[in-house]
Amino acid sequence: KMGFADLAAAATWTLKVDPRRVLQRDSSAVRGTAPGTVQVNAKVRRITVGAASAEAIETPERFQQVVDADREILGGSREPALRTLFAQAPSLAWAVAGGDQRFKVNKIFETFRESRGTRVLTFDGYRDLLKATEGVEALPFEMEQQLLAMGSLDDGLTQEEFWEVYQKKGNCVDRDFAKIFGKEAGALATQEAGGVQAYALGRQDRNGGFYLGPVIASSEDALRALLVAAIRAASVRELDRGPGEAVQAV
Repeated sequence: KMGFADLAAAATWTLKVDPRRVLQRDSSAVRGTAPGTVQVNAKVRRITVGAASAEAIETPERFQQVVDADREILGGSREPALRTLFAQAPSLAWAVAGGDQRFKVNKIFETFRESRGTRVLTFDGYRDLLKATEGVEALPFEMEQQLLAMGSLDDGLTQEEFWEVYQKKGNCVDRDFAKIFGKEAGALATQEAGGVQAYALGRQDRNGGFYLGPVIASSEDALRALLVAAIRAASVRELDRGPGEAVQAV
């Protein structure tokens, strides 16, 4: 079962997985010391699937981000239940970090909006932005075209309308952010953006199987990364034969 009783009926599904086959196909697998076995790294902390990377939840700060995201998504706190799951099976706790794209767009918007002391990005602010990113002066009709494209009747672009501008082909917020604030600022922005966009927790049930839930994901890649990470972690727990870095899978 997935989910909690306080959220109404939970969806139910069962997935049967052979932990040996999972780990035999692991990218870290090497020939084991015993014939017919392989050894894998038991402490992988990051699993990437497509464009998403699931990271093990290992710090109080990251766990708190999961609690905060869960509260924001569901409109209520499940912190005690989440803490119980995390305490029972920390190796099954994984999260996909929040994206920094909107953070960067918002920072650019605020920078050039505040430089002109207005609540929207006016033509003067837009001209300053274009000069900083393209090295050219914007013409009034260019700003008018942006306003028309957004359907805006105001005297400038709102923060949400400015976000939509960067969703159009040919506009790259990473490039513009680096030009405005410097290349090193990109990494700092990713850290400052913080938060998580997807997460999963689980526990081992009384029958020796594993219960996975809740699982919250914002994209298919994020969901796949969480599931692969959790299944791999469960396989390691099932076959772990000691405290070492390597797990032998027959």
